[in-house]
Amino acid sequence: MNSRYSYSQFHNYFLTLLFKQKFIRQYRRFCPRHQGNALIYYKTDSLIPGYLFNYTHTNSWEIFCITKCLNQLGFWVDIIDRSIDDNYLPDDVYDIFFSNGATDSARHYTRYAKKLKKAVKIYQAVNPNPIIRNIRIKQRFSDYTKRTEQTLPLTSLTSVNINREMSNTDYIFSVGNETTNKTFRPFNKPIYKLFLSTSPKIPFDINAILDKQKNSYLFFAGAGNIFKGLDLILEAFSKLSNLNLYVCTNLEPQFLRQYQSLLHESPNIHLEGFVHVNSRRFRHLTNICGYVTMLGCAEGTATSVLTCLRRGLIPVITPETGLDVQKFGYYIKDLNIPNLIKRYQRLSNISDSEFTRRIIGSYHESSKYTQQTFAASFTNAMLNVMQRENLL
Repeated sequence: MNSRYSYSQFHNYFLTLLFKQKFIRQYRRFCPRHQGNALIYYKTDSLIPGYLFNYTHTNSWEIFCITKCLNQLGFWVDIIDRSIDDNYLPDDVYDIFFSNGATDSARHYTRYAKKLKKAVKIYQAVNPNPIIRNIRIKQRFSDYTKRTEQTLPLTSLTSVNINREMSNTDYIFSVGNETTNKTFRPFNKPIYKLFLSTSPKIPFDINAILDKQKNSYLFFAGAGNIFKGLDLILEAFSKLSNLNLYVCTNLEPQFLRQYQSLLHESPNIHLEGFVHVNSRRFRHLTNICGYVTMLGCAEGTATSVLTCLRRGLIPVITPETGLDVQKFGYYIKDLNIPNLIKRYQRLSNISDSEFTRRIIGSYHESSKYTQQTFAASFTNAMLNVMQRENLL
């Protein structure tokens, strides 16, 4: 698998190096009838002919899907890459303007939205309200310093002016649950739910039920060790020698230095580094681990946790991770270390029948997060918008 992943990564790198366009005009491959024009402000990579989807992150496929869905709804689509020159301004010729709203990646959103007076403007909320997000991240770093008397550089804050963005927005397409959505309620914009996709290459089989161990936990996440709660999880598991923790992420250098001695003294904590979702190692770890844990504070919806649900892992997460798990998983709201120790230990002792019930429940829930459900939820949201805006 590693060689296949390396090949796709290598292939896409040179494909984008040679053929990437910062502006793609009139994409209409799937358009049966021209009804209008749409503009997407996101990334253009996955629309290059020959691009290989390796599902390191699902948003590359989702951009392709959004473009295809808009085509099928009658729109010719122009796509602006977020790396486009700062002095670029689109012409006011569009019926729909759709933009990713992740942190600072859509830094020209307000400027474009103001120019596009004719267009219905749709903001894709992939994180909470940036003001709330910044507050939560600062609080996590502050809590870390108070608890350990150490400091780490504050990272991942956003500088976008959400008030200006929302004053130039008509609709919000949110990937999160109500914990995420309520951070946008003060702006009084209609909010429609998008169900994020997961890799179609992730299998589920009987081993993912029968091999799972109640004493094994998985931390599977991208960047942001502190605001995804890894510091808290490591400190808790250093006191739980009877439980195993497998850490699948890249540790930030200064974070690693702070926790080097703890990790050295905790043989039950296993550092795996980056593990690709299509790898044999990922399949093995998600066979043996009964739980996936993330104590995030800044997620729209944690796609890494969704991915683990496809393998039947039981989520042990914060509400801010953006998933509704009450029927099959567990929320942790009190993030002090003694409480975390107590909760993780208690979950390793639940009955076999309860354990199996929740594994199956996790897998059932994951069926809401597929490529098919993403396409359907985006199309349904767009049809609602088109009906309200007399675009049908």
